[in-house]
Amino acid sequence: MTALFTICMHILWMILVHGSVVTLHRLVPFAEETTNALGYVPSVCAHSIVCIITHATSVYYGAVGIYDPSQETDMGAAVIYVLSSSFIYEFILGWYGSKTVPYETVIHHVIASLLMTYFSRSSMMYWACRFGTMEVSTIFLDIIYVFNCCPGWKKRYARVFYACKIAFACLFLYVRVWRATAYIVSYMMDKDSDQHVWLTRFVFATMVQQYYWAVLVVSKLYSTLAGFT
Repeated sequence: MTALFTICMHILWMILVHGSVVTLHRLVPFAEETTNALGYVPSVCAHSIVCIITHATSVYYGAVGIYDPSQETDMGAAVIYVLSSSFIYEFILGWYGSKTVPYETVIHHVIASLLMTYFSRSSMMYWACRFGTMEVSTIFLDIIYVFNCCPGWKKRYARVFYACKIAFACLFLYVRVWRATAYIVSYMMDKDSDQHVWLTRFVFATMVQQYYWAVLVVSKLYSTLAGFT
């Protein structure tokens, strides 16, 4: 019951922030008033701002849990509650048609939800904390989405925009590919890994998706850097 209440409270503040950003846009327009592949742009912008807060919170909880083992269980649970709430919040936006979630992201969220459920039921909160810190690269991706929704900001703060693109690419490759691969290899070499065959399969599926995204990230990073020459 406590977990359900916590998740509902997280969803509530996400919806309130989302509504506040959309209302602010109506009073002082800053996002492009149009619809793109992701949906109604002001709503996409609001969603991105909510995600910046969500992912920053997830990174904070994860980092605390990793560096303070005495808080590992509580912080791991906090990561699971925040990210699970975020997935439900995005489902609500998709249901009402104001935000479209790409199918790759849907697959990622489904796998992530299964992993986090397994972490919580198997008392593997250390890995939940690791999962939380991996969202650090996504913070910069969220900022990029905000810039894409606001052409005026994108033009006025072009250097910040490109810096975020480079930061996202570098952090993604380091955290979600290099470090994540190291974690998986370490886990596979652990004598207890044989007890979690189900988990191993889903972690492998997650990494395949991360490698696929890494190819796209490297391609876009190359295009970004080429634009400076």
